Amino acid sequence: MSATVVMANYVMAETTSLESSFSGVSFPAICASFITIGATASFFGPLVNATAARFHESIAVAGISLSVYFVGAFIGVLGGWWLVRNYNGRRTLVLGLALLAGGGALVTIATTLRGWPLYCAAVALMGGARSGGHVIQFRSGG
Repeated sequence: MSATVVMANYVMAETTSLESSFSGVSFPAICASFITIGATASFFGPLVNATAARFHESIAVAGISLSVYFVGAFIGVLGGWWLVRNYNGRRTLVLGLALLAGGGALVTIATTLRGWPLYCAAVALMGGARSGGHVIQFRSGG
């Protein structure tokens, strides 16, 4: 199925429709995950102060962890897209969840050891695994 956008007698773009079929459980689960992401984002402001205190850094330096998180998310979307195109969605989703769990373990280790570079790497890994996982969920239909 394709649709052509015509504006003032000029063909602007031709797009193809990519339809996904969601099961009765997967669509509410995806919606719940976006609600969880929104709730997590609401903690980013207070998290900067806590991170600065934990690692004995300034608030400006602690804010770098948020930038690293979003860079990891951008890379995760690209990686998730590539994995879904080359492998099946289930295998890729399992890999994304394993990376998310590994990132959580690394955050725990980094905060215990007060290792700032390890903490930033773990935050980037978690942001990438989370964003790549959403690409997988929508691209493969849940």
